[in-house]
Amino acid sequence: AGPIMRPQEFLPSLERAWTLDAARMWSGFHLAMTGLVKKVVIADSVATLADSVFENPIGLPSVAIHLGAMLFAVQIYCDFSGYTDIARGISRIFGVEIPLNFRAPYFSTSIIDFWRRWHISLSTWLRDYLYIPLGGSRGGRARTHVNLLATMVLGGLWHGAAWNFVVWGAYQGVLLSLNRELREAIQRRPALDRWMCSRPGTVLRWAATMYLVLLGWVIFRVTDGIALASAVRSYVLFDGAIGLSGIGLGNGLAMVSLVAMAAFVLGHALTQLSPEWPERLDTAPTHWVALGYVGIGMLLFFAWPVSHTPFVYFQF
Repeated sequence: AGPIMRPQEFLPSLERAWTLDAARMWSGFHLAMTGLVKKVVIADSVATLADSVFENPIGLPSVAIHLGAMLFAVQIYCDFSGYTDIARGISRIFGVEIPLNFRAPYFSTSIIDFWRRWHISLSTWLRDYLYIPLGGSRGGRARTHVNLLATMVLGGLWHGAAWNFVVWGAYQGVLLSLNRELREAIQRRPALDRWMCSRPGTVLRWAATMYLVLLGWVIFRVTDGIALASAVRSYVLFDGAIGLSGIGLGNGLAMVSLVAMAAFVLGHALTQLSPEWPERLDTAPTHWVALGYVGIGMLLFFAWPVSHTPFVYFQF
């Protein structure tokens, strides 16, 4: 599941003698606890509603599919990055440094930017061991697009030998190719390039990127072909219906999901401002840290699932 490390990165940490370092251990503890909150309080809380949308999306209105896509986007990010934070935190306690694997991917302003922020260790592995050996961008424009498509299809297969992962990989490869072409076309028009870098242009690029990323998560999540066709059609062709009665959205579940989403937005914004903010809590005033852990303890107590909920990426 990652982070994927090269031998030259990982082995030196194992060869160093372990020493008792209180600051390092506290930093690792803060990071691991942040990951646990992401997993238990946020990911598992929104998973129930996301599952109710995508277990049978046929006939659901567009607003339900869009809501399900947003919830699953939060679920898979908090589940996977939470696991990564736990692994990094525990490893740090024992003196092993594991690199950052996510950099606020939902603040991306292009698909290329997204893949520089999402599962960074896999993205760089695919680049170094598939894309570049295939020729990278050295064989001309057409060859570059073929290499991108092949790399992302194989990246989709890495998640499992299922057709929806292949389609998802191909979709990402096509988006990366289109992104390259569009970026070059815009850069040839200085006035348009300046506007796209302005605040309104940045907001537009972010909104377009998130629309495409969420559609990708629909493809990733739905395994049945007929159900996927229905979900994609509802996502792309907005039907105007606003009912949510078909997904079992009760008041309690809605409130839990709303609180979890608010926690995600806050944490994601902090990560955008400072990617390693959980590791710096050891410099915060002690009374605020203590109060924060009391709150975390209460959240974990009330949110801890009755049954075991495995990490999503453990299946890949």
